[in-house]
Amino acid sequence: MRKNKSLYCKLSPILKEAGISYKEFLQESSTKSSCWFSNLPLFVHRARSLVHELRDKHVQIFNTRNIQDLDSVPALTAKTCPAVRSILDNSILVKAPVDLAITIKNDGSYIAQPSTPEFMGVSEHPVAQVESSDAASNKVFEGALILKLALEMSVSNFSGSSLVFMQPTYHTKVPYLVVPGVVPSSYLKTWKRLNIIAIFEIPKEGYVTHLIRKGDILAYLWSEDNLTVVESSEHKGVKIKDSFRTKFIKGYHDSSN
Repeated sequence: MRKNKSLYCKLSPILKEAGISYKEFLQESSTKSSCWFSNLPLFVHRARSLVHELRDKHVQIFNTRNIQDLDSVPALTAKTCPAVRSILDNSILVKAPVDLAITIKNDGSYIAQPSTPEFMGVSEHPVAQVESSDAASNKVFEGALILKLALEMSVSNFSGSSLVFMQPTYHTKVPYLVVPGVVPSSYLKTWKRLNIIAIFEIPKEGYVTHLIRKGDILAYLWSEDNLTVVESSEHKGVKIKDSFRTKFIKGYHDSSN
């Protein structure tokens, strides 16, 4: 059960007035929200329970007459790993509110096109911001294109909880590395734009195009306080008749419906 602490969020005025829900951007995670974890067996041999696993072990001992096998412990999977469960149970999922196509050329140039820019924008973090005076140290970001995925949403937290940006490893495989970092609670006492800093690999030859689909998990926001997402009462406006294309092929949101 989630604790009585909240991560407050608010959409940009134009999205709020159009009746867009914050749930297009944020979702509370759980072990059940990960298809991988939900379908992970408890034991490596996919036994249904410890009783079944021990029964198979005993039958093996009877057949091989090797009593030493009795000392072996049935191998568990990551299903019981406390670190994995903590990430899944204590995270907020940051979702792609629209389709996003990014094409990167081997010279580091790129084109980023969200299916509608009212939901999110993409800009580059200049390499100079991460360049070290030590040439050897700069290999850490060699061949990297650092982009900021800026969602049209702000967050704040008045409960004293810090946030940790993490790779959405247990939900999906994204074509970039989420720059990990801790956002201290003191920084979140005022509204802050929700941005994800992502490191893409520059191709050695030609071009590469990545397609991030609406609903894909972009990153985890982890907190030891297991936060609940609450929409701020600010920017409550009257719904206006408008339509946004959230997908390239189909998928229009019409706030008049």
